[in-house]
Amino acid sequence: MDSGPSGAAARYLATLFDSGTAAGLGDRVLLERFADRRGADDAGAEAAFAALVERHGPMVLRVCRAATGDRHEAEDAFQATFLVLASRARSIRRGDSIGSWLHGVALRVAGRARWRAARRRHHEQRHAEMNPAARPDAITTDRPPEAGDIDRVLHEEIGRLPEKYRRPVVLCYLEGLTHDQAADQLGWPVGTVRRRLAGARDRLRGRLTRRGATLAVPLAPGLIEESARAAAAVPSGLAESTVRAALRVGTGQSAVAAASIEAVELMKEITQAMTTKKLIATATALLAACLTTTGAGILAIGGQQPGGPAVAQQQPKAQPPDLSPDDQFDALLRQYEDGIESNRMTPRAALSPAEKQARQKANVARLIGIEGQLLGLARRHPRTPAAEQALLVLVSYTVFGGEWREAYRILARDHARSDRIKQLLDPKLELYWASQHVEDLLHNASEQNPYREIRGLACYWLARVLEIRAEHLRLWAFEPPGNAQRWRDQFGAGDLDRVLRQDPKALEHRARRLLDRVINEYPFVANNDRKFERPPLILGQLAVDLPSVARIRLDALDRLSVGRRAPEIEGVDLDGRPMKLSDFRGKVVVLVTPRFLPDGNPAPADAPAARLSIIRRIAPALRGKPVALVSVAAYHRDELKQEVQKGGLPVQFWWDPDREGEPGPTGRVWGPRPGPIRTAWDAVEPNIYVIDQKGVIRYTHIFVNGAVEKAVATLLDEHEPADPPVRK
Repeated sequence: MDSGPSGAAARYLATLFDSGTAAGLGDRVLLERFADRRGADDAGAEAAFAALVERHGPMVLRVCRAATGDRHEAEDAFQATFLVLASRARSIRRGDSIGSWLHGVALRVAGRARWRAARRRHHEQRHAEMNPAARPDAITTDRPPEAGDIDRVLHEEIGRLPEKYRRPVVLCYLEGLTHDQAADQLGWPVGTVRRRLAGARDRLRGRLTRRGATLAVPLAPGLIEESARAAAAVPSGLAESTVRAALRVGTGQSAVAAASIEAVELMKEITQAMTTKKLIATATALLAACLTTTGAGILAIGGQQPGGPAVAQQQPKAQPPDLSPDDQFDALLRQYEDGIESNRMTPRAALSPAEKQARQKANVARLIGIEGQLLGLARRHPRTPAAEQALLVLVSYTVFGGEWREAYRILARDHARSDRIKQLLDPKLELYWASQHVEDLLHNASEQNPYREIRGLACYWLARVLEIRAEHLRLWAFEPPGNAQRWRDQFGAGDLDRVLRQDPKALEHRARRLLDRVINEYPFVANNDRKFERPPLILGQLAVDLPSVARIRLDALDRLSVGRRAPEIEGVDLDGRPMKLSDFRGKVVVLVTPRFLPDGNPAPADAPAARLSIIRRIAPALRGKPVALVSVAAYHRDELKQEVQKGGLPVQFWWDPDREGEPGPTGRVWGPRPGPIRTAWDAVEPNIYVIDQKGVIRYTHIFVNGAVEKAVATLLDEHEPADPPVRK
């Protein structure tokens, strides 16, 4: 076995002596050397990147092998991960360690590689079915993940850890550094590293158990044994080709000459997805900042006539007609990213407030122009990859213009069969509860998309959109005039008027049918509803995949929706006295329910003062009326009693602390569990229920200011007896 330096290290030995040793340099310095390269033949940049591959390559390759389960796919994902690093070298701000960043990118790249491989197998299978001459035994079909695939599950859960836990885990457990070495790289005290590693172990242990995976040994620095390191050693040929390809990225030369075509395609897809994710958060934050500093001035930009002062000065560059659609999209995306960065840096610039305001106005005008060009690109080149990418950018993070409505319309018409729309199927769709085009996209994807995972997700999120729509319709009479006008401006008068004519009961019936379909047709589809990521038990059930979550949603619709009789609540109050919901029959009941926090460590939002904020707001309007204001408490019993007594609040609490976990059918302990009251009620998120005098739920999720008071007044008016007839 070759025990000397790898081929890559030997090649670069002279260069390292000439430009300074790279072994002792931090990742940040190596990245800076690479980012400042003068071209594809810059020996110093080549040596710097080779050092990064030598340092982090084994970890990246092991992640790729665990996530893909195929050697060739893993090598493509390995190359793509480092090509992404090369393409974003100037924008990474990670101090002296990029290990956790590479771990996250490797997971995303490997997941995309696995998806592309499944798509190829799907097409091969369809070809074999249509061509009897094809050999059936040569076709492999996709399968659900194996429960025993501990390595893949472990890396996925490490990738889901918060950044402060993930960074030391990658350095110590995956790259083999000591606590002192990791502390030196991270710039943390050694005690902080040890404390966060302990916290990471606790979280990983619980998450792995909930996914049915158990480690043979506890998590420790010895998790990655020498044999595992050797198995993940980077072949010298793979390392050399990766470095050569990285040097070509961003220099106008094709990386395909050194890397595989699959790796380059993966790099492009992941880079674009990362840019989209970054701009979603940045653009949203910038919009809020702009509205704060410029007020209505920004909104006025959208109403300026073409050729107005701000627009005329900041028009985006027109793309040359000879560019391909893909090149046009890349150029527009770079312009948009530059505009976002310029807007972000403006508040830090040495400018007067008036100059900052003017610059931000001009930047927003320029961004609106780019959004218009992206939509124009999609219209000029329909049903092309460039059009699809432009539309996905528009619906993912457009916040300055109103092009998202047209973008969703085109996506629903032309791209419902694409695998790329998976990135749109997540909780943000709930914000588009009145959009006909969003509903059309979800419906078409659930019926037409060839990938069962996308069909399942589309069914689930269409059900959620319909549920949210039904809630809004029931509360529409309580919406303040300003809110109603805001919804009209956002969705357009046509869509909103159409929705206002719909029946909430019919919408919930459609949602039930869709949830039934998810349960019956889409087992093994992973859950991506973030409300269910933390709690292992909701309503007494496990939420480990999409069908499990659909069952919980369906159960809530069947028992806790408007028109259902409220389930009985029987327990004790904060002083231990018996208390039942039926005790309040004959009164209007306002029930405020909390979330379930499975780690027993209440969030600040569940502290007594924060919990009582809603109650303090609605209590004055309910005082002296036949109304019972009740809630459920699981934490801070003594502090909560003091706050209620001090404020003289007319509220009563059931005491419902968390319960210890109980062994399941296999003997594994699941928990902690919510108390019996929160088990019977929706504990995923806070809620306010208004229950009438007969014990029937009449309103839910009634959080809009003034809505509870109006709902209570409506129910009291309904129950008020008519005046007796006057005798003559």
